[in-house]
Amino acid sequence: MPPALDHLVLVVPDLDAAVTDLERRTGARAVAGGAHPGRGTHNALLGLRQEGSARSYLEILARDPAQPDVAEQDVLLGAGPTLATGVSRLFGWAVRTEPAELAATLQAGREAGADMGEEIAASRRTPGGLELSWRLAVPRPLGFGGVQPFLLAWDDAHPTDADLPTVDLLSLELRHPAAERAGAVLRALGVTVPVLPGPAASLTARLSTPRGEVVLT
Repeated sequence: MPPALDHLVLVVPDLDAAVTDLERRTGARAVAGGAHPGRGTHNALLGLRQEGSARSYLEILARDPAQPDVAEQDVLLGAGPTLATGVSRLFGWAVRTEPAELAATLQAGREAGADMGEEIAASRRTPGGLELSWRLAVPRPLGFGGVQPFLLAWDDAHPTDADLPTVDLLSLELRHPAAERAGAVLRALGVTVPVLPGPAASLTARLSTPRGEVVLT
C-alpha cells in the first residue's frame, strides 16, 4: 500500500508555551509525548483526523531542558539549527510505510536521485507507559528543505493509540523553487501530495478546530 501521512513536525522554542498557545488557537490541548534521550528534544502530540482516519498527528518538538549537553548537530531530525533560531515553524513531515515495505520505498527514492538517509531503529516509552518502537530514515538535512518527507515504519503500537485530542487536517500545501524535481521524488515514493512552485521551501497545514480554521506554517 502507498505511504500515508504519519505526522507533521512543528518545531518551537518552548514546548509548554507552544502547547498553551496552540490550545488557545484550536481549543485542543496537545498531550505530552515524551523525551528523546541523547537527541536533545521532547515533544507533545495532537491527533490529526483526515478523510475519516485519525492515525496521524502533529508533533510539537522543542529542545529538552533536561538534555542541555546534546550538541546542535546531534539534535533529532537535524532540527538543531532551526530550534536555535527561536522561531516556530513547520519543519518537516513523515510518511508511514509497512515495515516490510520500508526498504523498497527507500530504494525507490534513491533511484529517483534523493538522499533518503540510512534506516535505523528507535524506541521510547510515553508518559502513559505505552512502548513505541519504529524504524526510520532521515536525510541530513531534510530533502528539499523539508518538503520531501522522511520515512518510518511502526513495529506495532502507534502514538495515536493513546487516544490523543484530535483536530481535522483540511490540507497540507507544499511549495519549493524546484517544484517539478521535488514532486518527482515524492511520486517515486508513492506520495500523492503535489509540490507547487514557490520562492522558498515551505509547508502549510490548514486545520479545522473547535475554534475555527487554524493555519500552521
